[in-house]
Amino acid sequence: MKGEPYHSKMDETLREAILKLVAAWNSNDARAFAALFTETARYVGADRARREGRPAIEDLLRSPDRHPCITIEDIFSLQRYGSVAQAAFRWATEPGTAARRGTARCVLVRRHDGWRFADLQNRDADTG
Repeated sequence: MKGEPYHSKMDETLREAILKLVAAWNSNDARAFAALFTETARYVGADRARREGRPAIEDLLRSPDRHPCITIEDIFSLQRYGSVAQAAFRWATEPGTAARRGTARCVLVRRHDGWRFADLQNRDADTG
């Protein structure tokens, strides 16, 4: 089954979900960040730590250390298969912080209230 290429107006909501994710990360809003995930989502961070479920994902941003703000360099893959989608994007830390780059690959599911992340794997560019 071949996914639909990212071009339809409906799929703009997928792009918006990714932008909301980055905005919640950058504002260090743990609750808003976690709300973008399904209840049983899995998040694997650049540190390779695996977090399962919304409470564990919320705890990621509750740490006393402020996470660096990031920008999206490119959403290079976005495929929709009905109510499931796969996306991948490149990110970089904002200027003025320690330079880091990476890639996030994710699976999203469409719910009655919009797209939610079911799985997100984040990797620093230097860790492959």
